[in-house]
Amino acid sequence: MPALLLILAFAAALRWYRLDEQDFWQDELHSLYNSAGTRGEVEALPYGVILKDLPRYSDLRDDSTWLRVWHTMRDDSHPPLYFLLLLTWRKFFGDAEGIVRTLPVLFSVASLIPMWLILREFGRPIAGLCAAALAAVSFSHIHIAQENRPYSLSLLLVSVSFWLLVRIGTRWTSWSAGRRVLWLAAYAGAIFAAMLTHYFAGLALLGQVLYVLIRFRGLLLGSWLSGVSAASVIFAFLWGPVVLHQLDFIAAQDWLLEDQPDHVQRTVLRFADLPVRLLFACKRFQLDEWNSLTGAGILASSLLLLWRGRKKDSLVFVLWYFVPVVLLSILDLARGQQLLNHLRYGSLAIPGLCGLIVIACANLPSIAQLVPTMLIAITGQRTLTLPAQVNPHSRKVAVLLAHDLRETDLLIYDAAGWPRFWPLRMYQTVSYYLPTSPPTLLLRDASDGALQNQIATFDRIYVVSPRIDGIPNPTPETHPYVEASEHIFDIGWVYRLGRKPPSEKS
Repeated sequence: MPALLLILAFAAALRWYRLDEQDFWQDELHSLYNSAGTRGEVEALPYGVILKDLPRYSDLRDDSTWLRVWHTMRDDSHPPLYFLLLLTWRKFFGDAEGIVRTLPVLFSVASLIPMWLILREFGRPIAGLCAAALAAVSFSHIHIAQENRPYSLSLLLVSVSFWLLVRIGTRWTSWSAGRRVLWLAAYAGAIFAAMLTHYFAGLALLGQVLYVLIRFRGLLLGSWLSGVSAASVIFAFLWGPVVLHQLDFIAAQDWLLEDQPDHVQRTVLRFADLPVRLLFACKRFQLDEWNSLTGAGILASSLLLLWRGRKKDSLVFVLWYFVPVVLLSILDLARGQQLLNHLRYGSLAIPGLCGLIVIACANLPSIAQLVPTMLIAITGQRTLTLPAQVNPHSRKVAVLLAHDLRETDLLIYDAAGWPRFWPLRMYQTVSYYLPTSPPTLLLRDASDGALQNQIATFDRIYVVSPRIDGIPNPTPETHPYVEASEHIFDIGWVYRLGRKPPSEKS
């Protein structure tokens, strides 16, 4: 136990390191909107209309309640549990980046405990400590812990459900009828909560179905089926109607599509290099054949060692890793998507990967028992020596604007030629850090004459734009270009346009 506490403390320190130095990015702001019950209002903001006196949609309101969050989640593509907990957390502790992100940090650290409990259940407490330590320093585990998103909670609940499933399987015959009911109820509650946190938890839970079909028999199998059925019926009754409302919103999410002709090859490479990207800090979205070879080597050698060792305790981790990853790959191939590119979707498989690697290393000759320690050290070195992800880009824009922006100026978010949601994305990320709310325009088409006349009534215009095909100016006849900021990564430029003196007007 002291060793486990030391691992947990070290994991917490890694996840708290520079936790508040990164801007809230768009999805994290969506979490704030969801917990305030305002996501639908933000998504409904119109384009091509000058908007005045906009509220801070991220702030909690008097009517920000669990019931409001539950009902307004139909405007999102996620279940509500994380956002319900986030609402309570914000009411007690506040809204600063570090404070809000502490909630997923706590979930992330707690998710290490079930890994140790599972291997202790199999009589391998040392292996459990190694698996927890490997996960504690793995890049993806740290990465999702530092984001205000549901992934760490989903990982915690899936991990708890795996531990409960293993414990039920190993101790069923020694329990009384009452204890069996209590533990089955706890397991059903865990899978219900996991599905109420993120739908992709179901991919990992399908691995549990295979585990049960292989290991459980008779009364144990029937009892498990009863518990899962009860959890499924309650989930369908409570949340099913909202899921039906979310389907249109989910269907409109086309940003994951990949139209490159070598999509199949890229998906195979992503499947192979996922172990490397889960463990080590790598360049985002960049395929590397060497990483794919390394990842394939890690998986192949681990499976070979597990097959030679014939250890029953490896099955749960093999299924925990391969079932969700294979299903993600199938979804990518079938729908032309790139889910595997985004580590947050594959993060549910991290404990499975760490567990199967550690158990595989335990099957090596005694002289090689230091391999898990070496792997943990290398993982930590690759992850921790790289700079922390610090990107106060939106704050830079907000500071730049706040220095000179007046309430009578017009602020335009323009991204002509970019994805249709980009102006709204820029508005969300920048406006959160702006101390005031000037007249705002989300612009996709500057050819509207009536809109141009409205824009021309403002003395000064500021344009935030990532465009590289020229200076974005909807009214060049009346407001010539004055100056532009330096390029701000992930945002673009801030342009200032000024009214021509009357003598210069054509």
